[in-house]
Amino acid sequence: MIDVIIPTRNRVNTLKLVLPTYFKQELLGKIIIIDDASTDDLRNEVKIFLKDHPNLIYKRFDKRIYIPKARNEGLKLSSAEYIFMGEDDVFLEDNHLKILFEQLEKYQADLIAGRRIYIGENQSFQEAKENADKDKNSIFTKFPFEGYFERYFDKDIINPPYLHSNSLIKRRVFEKVLYDPWYIGNAFREDLDFFLNCLANDFKMVLTNKTSCYHFKGKINKKGGARLKRLNYEYYVWKNTFYCFSKNKKVLKEKLGIKFPKAYAFLSLICRYPYALYKRLK
Repeated sequence: MIDVIIPTRNRVNTLKLVLPTYFKQELLGKIIIIDDASTDDLRNEVKIFLKDHPNLIYKRFDKRIYIPKARNEGLKLSSAEYIFMGEDDVFLEDNHLKILFEQLEKYQADLIAGRRIYIGENQSFQEAKENADKDKNSIFTKFPFEGYFERYFDKDIINPPYLHSNSLIKRRVFEKVLYDPWYIGNAFREDLDFFLNCLANDFKMVLTNKTSCYHFKGKINKKGGARLKRLNYEYYVWKNTFYCFSKNKKVLKEKLGIKFPKAYAFLSLICRYPYALYKRLK
């Protein structure tokens, strides 16, 4: 069985939309919701789901703990051999967990993820996927140092440099690697930090095109989660990037061939802005 961990904060509206796609998954064990001091009506909404879903576990923190620690707290409540890291604004395709599990076993891997496609309001999975399929550029870019997991790729990628946060992970990985609670604010780079640590420990990763999850983008999730005011958001983007690249300089050098991680981090950050503008104008 597969346990699912979903950190959440002030996202009751999106959580209500995505949870049904988790509950209908095959191989589903527990769904563990970690409430990071929400101030909306999340607790009462979860109570409604609890009536029909005894496999739902809800734990609330009255003070902010932020996403990485929330994931670690969720792990403490799980006893499953396989854990999927969900999110409060990410939908799952039918059989998403089962397909990930089958591919994980096929490749004898430790971590696996499918495509992660952006989906807008009033858009179907099929429409979102057809739109994403038009982009056949490289998933992994050097400047900026980003992964664009919505992009089309025609075959599974074995041992990519990193994955995205919505991954299926064997429990044995967490015996060596946990999420770093240093990342607060928008928690930018916390997932990259985790996967670089997995890379350093020689865990096998796979990115498969056999299934997708869908990251909701719309007015309904403009608030909550790790969202911050723009200047505050960019502050954590820069701060967290330098911390991540400094902390993981050895694996960046030895595994990814980045000889000067701090300089690379600076150039990558500078490139974020024209690249984002280019994507908007395209």
